[in-house]
Amino acid sequence: MLRPVRSRRMLHSTFWTHGSAELNLPPWWTPILGEDGEGSHPAGSETERGRRSGPTSAFDGLLLDFLYPSNTLALIGQFASYGLDKWESRRSRYGLFGHGKRTYMSSACDSGAEPEAQVSEPRLQPNDHDLHTATRDVDTGRWSPSKRASPLESLRDMISHPIQSSQNDKLWQLHTQCVELAGIDHLVLPLLERLSYSHRRIDAERAVRLFRGVPFHERTAIHYRLVVRAHLSLRDAEQALHCVKESWERRMTNSGEHRLLAYAIDKGLWDLGLETWKLYFDGTDYGRKNCRLWRLVRVLPNLWDQALALAKYTKTQFDSIGNVSDPATLSLLRFTRSMILGSLLTRHITVEVGKVIALFQALRPLKLRKGSIYDRAIANLIKTGNTRAAVRLYKHLRDTEYTTPSRRTLHIIFKVYCSFRSIRGMQMLLDDWFRYYTAPTSAAYELTMAAFAAQGNAPMVDKLFSLFLSRFGKPTTLAPLISLLCVHARRGDAEETVNQFKRISDEFNLKPDTTCWNILLNALAKQDDVEGVQQCFDKMRRSGINPDEYTTGTLIGFCANRGDIEGAEDMYQLSESLGLEKSTAVIGSLVLAYINDGQLDRAENLTEKASAMDLKGSPTRMWNYILTAFASRRDGDGVSRTLQRMQQLRVPMDGMTYGALMQFLVNIKQTEAAYRILRNTMPRGRIRATAFHYSIIMEGFAIQGELDKALKAFDRMMKRGIRPTISTQIVLLKATASADLKEFKARVVEGQSLQLASAEKILDEALLDSDASEMAVEEPIKGIKGQLLPAVYPAALFDFIIFLYGREGYSEKALDLYDRYLSATKTETSSRPVHTIKLIAALMVTHLQGKRYEEVAKYWNLAVKTAQLQTTPWSPSDSSAPKRLPSSRKYLLTTPFRPYAKSLCEQGNIDKLIQEVETLNRDGFELENCSLNLYIQLLALNKRTLLAFELCETRLMCDWPGWRLQLRRKGMTNRQIKKLPKSPMRPSYATLVYLAGVFVETSRLMRMGSGEAKDLMAELMSKCPKTMNAVQNLPRSDNDLQRFILEW
Repeated sequence: MLRPVRSRRMLHSTFWTHGSAELNLPPWWTPILGEDGEGSHPAGSETERGRRSGPTSAFDGLLLDFLYPSNTLALIGQFASYGLDKWESRRSRYGLFGHGKRTYMSSACDSGAEPEAQVSEPRLQPNDHDLHTATRDVDTGRWSPSKRASPLESLRDMISHPIQSSQNDKLWQLHTQCVELAGIDHLVLPLLERLSYSHRRIDAERAVRLFRGVPFHERTAIHYRLVVRAHLSLRDAEQALHCVKESWERRMTNSGEHRLLAYAIDKGLWDLGLETWKLYFDGTDYGRKNCRLWRLVRVLPNLWDQALALAKYTKTQFDSIGNVSDPATLSLLRFTRSMILGSLLTRHITVEVGKVIALFQALRPLKLRKGSIYDRAIANLIKTGNTRAAVRLYKHLRDTEYTTPSRRTLHIIFKVYCSFRSIRGMQMLLDDWFRYYTAPTSAAYELTMAAFAAQGNAPMVDKLFSLFLSRFGKPTTLAPLISLLCVHARRGDAEETVNQFKRISDEFNLKPDTTCWNILLNALAKQDDVEGVQQCFDKMRRSGINPDEYTTGTLIGFCANRGDIEGAEDMYQLSESLGLEKSTAVIGSLVLAYINDGQLDRAENLTEKASAMDLKGSPTRMWNYILTAFASRRDGDGVSRTLQRMQQLRVPMDGMTYGALMQFLVNIKQTEAAYRILRNTMPRGRIRATAFHYSIIMEGFAIQGELDKALKAFDRMMKRGIRPTISTQIVLLKATASADLKEFKARVVEGQSLQLASAEKILDEALLDSDASEMAVEEPIKGIKGQLLPAVYPAALFDFIIFLYGREGYSEKALDLYDRYLSATKTETSSRPVHTIKLIAALMVTHLQGKRYEEVAKYWNLAVKTAQLQTTPWSPSDSSAPKRLPSSRKYLLTTPFRPYAKSLCEQGNIDKLIQEVETLNRDGFELENCSLNLYIQLLALNKRTLLAFELCETRLMCDWPGWRLQLRRKGMTNRQIKKLPKSPMRPSYATLVYLAGVFVETSRLMRMGSGEAKDLMAELMSKCPKTMNAVQNLPRSDNDLQRFILEW
């Protein structure tokens, strides 16, 4: 026997506080039991939570509901209440159809049209004058009627205030009490909306009952729209379709058909969706209002999956009937196309590439007019940044028969290929233009020529321009002619740029505009032609063309690359006097000028001031200049400070920013850390790696002697489809040649000739795969510091191998390579320099080894002449005063100076060497640390003792820490050493040994009674105390150098 219940307290409180709707009874039990139980529970109470999350009946979430006809589902709904509508509650999570509770009311007026962007129906605002009749519990969100109010007043007040769904039972009870009262009619529509938006099934049934009580002639589009919502909550799609048809028969649109269509698409009820679509299509302007019909379908989370299912269903129906002219098949095909165009291809979201391709593969067998579908899909993918999917879809379109891409699609895809500089892709698009439209449009020709011009592909631009002339005749605008100018300017071919510039007026009768003049100035600036740039700028102003910010920016950049501070500042003042808009490009060029002149502090201050200016353009490049300057100086504190400042100012980082960080790590011998930035950090930041980044890594590994890692980095670059540039080729050549030489010396086979086979193989491949268009890259080029950009190719590929052969004494092989170089440059214009200073220095080393001193002197004169051309200032100065050259140009002659100095000493002509050094100093040139140490050693060997000691004292001993640094005990820390400049001005060990040899010899002569030696020693002690101290305390060591110099 069960124990009798003594008290209700012994049972859980929820046992006594449930409502009739919780008993899972048929709807006809409601009036018998009463409906006032649920309204007493506050929102969020335990009962309310249990009602929302508790177990449901067997009919709730019927898994095989698609097997039941709609009439059967409706019959089940009449006899059993199976809890919450899972489909509706799932939609409520995405905010699509209903949320269960509402914080505002709906308007009772019948609006003719609903805004397309609005998903839910228009709302009523609360009546402020009724607020005194009700009180609201802020904590629970419950509404409490006034005790003195009548049922009708309570109903009106309750409808006008936001309440929980659990209070709908009280709302329905009040309506039942007032159903026969006057004034209830105007409350029917707000009550219908309240019930239809509820997530409870019983409220949906009440909404249907309430709608049926509305007279037929009083039903509006809003009534139909709300009851359709209620029917769909009850999963009674057939009744929902009946209501939609009824409203359309009465010429009422916007009556819930969009919600019914979204329900059909979400559930995969294609017959229902087709019938709803046909109803809408037959009654409205399809082209104008198609987008409104699909506005709820568009936000379905499983839209792509459902679209694929519809395409497969359509294919199945098409295969079973096989007759395109059949009306049913034709309607289904049109419905499929309408769904894809109206909903799927208007959503700007990122989608998986596989889903896009799978959908269009399913559409391929259907004989639809798929051109517009593809066009819309490709344009949508481009807008969302999914260029990879757009390109794959376009390739899929090319393979589809009877489908032609629009001209707009060809333009879009071509721009994608141009942005990635894919030559193969651009050529494919050109073929498609001829394939689909006989020939490209004039705009397509201009776009194609501009893309190839940016890559420096002059033969392709000339070919395209010839096709343009044959199809369209002489151009009437400057757009195609600008590409002719740009392609040669990017290659640094000033002479051909001038020829094309003259054609504009002579052949085509057009007047060059500011852009044309700017391109010409840029070409001459790349040639480092100071006189040509000055004449061009003066002629431009005489022609009535006013310079713009790009003009002044080009000229300031020209002066900056030369380190000409005065010229850069003059051009900046000119831009201010002309009232030109200030841009980050102009300020950045001035910053670069200060950096090239060694004034990094001034450049940093200007960058800080520019951050407070209203400048046009991104400041990233300007800050990158500062970051790169600190990285080249191995200044970790400066790099850290600059990065922190960029983050504070929210300056975006780009590829050059990461390149500067990688260069800093390579300079301090942490190439592996730099490689991690390339492999991990840059992909996470969505920064595309380029050949320049790989050249930094390859150079770092090569300097550390890890050639295998450098080759692996090069292979990784190739596997990722990154085309090698002259930077990677130079680094690879130097690393391979050094490895070949090391391997040759390790074999030590007598009589065997040096053969840099691997390096020469790479040289052959580089010459075969590249041309002068390599100079059109916008990135910096490794290994060409201090050389003219137009002269780099192909000299930079030859100079190092020639140097190695010449230094090792294989002059014939070195000169054979030089002949190959001359042959490779025969096709170039005569105005272009044939020799770079590095190549001249390599040839001087070769002739020095062969004792051909006249050839060494000849090439030295050529080097001096080339350096003087590169140091001609923009602004004229007093010729009588010593020239002041920027730090970026004053060391141009240090590399060829070393073989020339050795040549003169071998000839015993030390006085001429001294005269040459004095001339160099008068012209503004200086010797860097290595050359100055060599010069002092040669002076010591040739008995120029006082001059050698004085130079060492004044130029090299200022920052010398002493011999204790050699022991590394109390010397400089690793962090301090990393902050040292790359070439500190300090005496080398060999220099001090040579000076020690002179000191020993002078001491010996002084002991023999030489008065001249005694006077010299006294003068050395007085004028060169630091040097004398270093020489006297030279650590004794039994090495070859000390034995040879000191004769021990």
